[in-house]
Amino acid sequence: HVRDEAYLNNYLGKDWSYHDYRNVEIDDFILASEEITQRGYFVFRMGKKVKKPIKTSNPMIIDYANSDMRSDFMDIYLGANCTFLLSTNSGFNSIPTMFRRPIAFTNFVPLSHLDTFVDNSLFIAKHHYSKKKEKNLTLSEISFSDITCTHRVEEYEKQGIELIDNTPEEIRDLALEMIDRLEGNWKFDETDNKLQEKFWSIYLSSDYNKFFNDR
Repeated sequence: HVRDEAYLNNYLGKDWSYHDYRNVEIDDFILASEEITQRGYFVFRMGKKVKKPIKTSNPMIIDYANSDMRSDFMDIYLGANCTFLLSTNSGFNSIPTMFRRPIAFTNFVPLSHLDTFVDNSLFIAKHHYSKKKEKNLTLSEISFSDITCTHRVEEYEKQGIELIDNTPEEIRDLALEMIDRLEGNWKFDETDNKLQEKFWSIYLSSDYNKFFNDR
């Protein structure tokens, strides 16, 4: 499920542009989708109203959001029975979460809203580029400032932060890691363990992140 502005603009009838920082291009998910099918899986592109179709001739990639098959009941069914969800920060995530399906979150923002309670989940965040520092911010620089819980486009602009989407290669790598984990083929090494420990040490030390994750 790849979030764009089409659903809010068509169904909820007001200016939602302040939420545009959460939007992502479906084109960036084609590479991942193609490689997922090479592992033997079908890919369903979810959504009730989307900005544009997914461009592929692969019969194992189904543009369900733009098909006659789409229904509210089928949304629930697919979310409850999928092997895993490859997604962005969107309301549809609640369905696989309720049915305890794994989620691979891409382009996640703001970090304080990360669904750390979702079992078997993985995530990568949008890159936070600081125009003042002329570099991507580190996890510590994000987590220990109110950037980690910023919710409006204009707030990011005011702080001089440009949110940069994950690349198609980053999304693909996340999806394939999820498959390897679910199939029991992922091998941990000492570097992985140290990076996990470092992430949790930083993330859970932030008062901003603890506030949202303890609620």
